[in-house]
Amino acid sequence: MSKIIQATKEHLPSILQINEIIDYKNPEEFMLESILAWRISVCIVEEQVAWYSLYQNIWGNTPLLALVKILPKYQWRGFGTQLVKNLEEIIKDKWYTKYLSSTEVTNTLSQKFHQKLEFTKIGILDMPHGKEMFYIKEL
Repeated sequence: MSKIIQATKEHLPSILQINEIIDYKNPEEFMLESILAWRISVCIVEEQVAWYSLYQNIWGNTPLLALVKILPKYQWRGFGTQLVKNLEEIIKDKWYTKYLSSTEVTNTLSQKFHQKLEFTKIGILDMPHGKEMFYIKEL
């Protein structure tokens, strides 16, 4: 059984641990600010944080699914789909009708995930870390 909730400061160590396990670096201050702004959701499975998602509101009017981080032992078990559905409910509650997401051009698994969830590819930007493919999804 899993439970999705808004992250609190008490979840910060678990979120940072997920980042460490999957070798993803993001400043602790950024993660804390995102928690305090109610932009991170966590999924509790077997009494631990199994994954988290972070969305941002860019340009003041466009939600962006910015991060999806899942512990390896919980990957490929439907939690990614559950995460996106949860985010879509949050976005709908704020009266948005669409949102953006992106993935690195080299991440073919993430591209397949976006296709499965009916995102529409809208373009590629050359970012400082490499090329990023952007998607949009109508709600």
